[in-house]
Amino acid sequence: MWKRIGRESCKSFEACWHERVYTWLWRKKRVAIATVLAMEPKILVFDEPFANLDFQGKKMLRELIEKFRGEKTIVLSSTKLNILHFVIG
Repeated sequence: MWKRIGRESCKSFEACWHERVYTWLWRKKRVAIATVLAMEPKILVFDEPFANLDFQGKKMLRELIEKFRGEKTIVLSSTKLNILHFVIG
């Protein structure tokens, strides 16, 4: 059945549902970040930016933050210290 809807990688309905939700959330965050970056702000504020992202999404966001580290002031809040260490390096 999953092959018929183009989700060969999904093992179950629940797995496909989670994949779609995480993809949607990451796309929503990317659009929000792109909108803010288009305004060319001097300060970037991220509140729990890694919430609901898979590893690939976290990696891409970390790379984006690293790109702007020297150019802009970045304020990042997180309830998890390991996320802050992940960003800081």
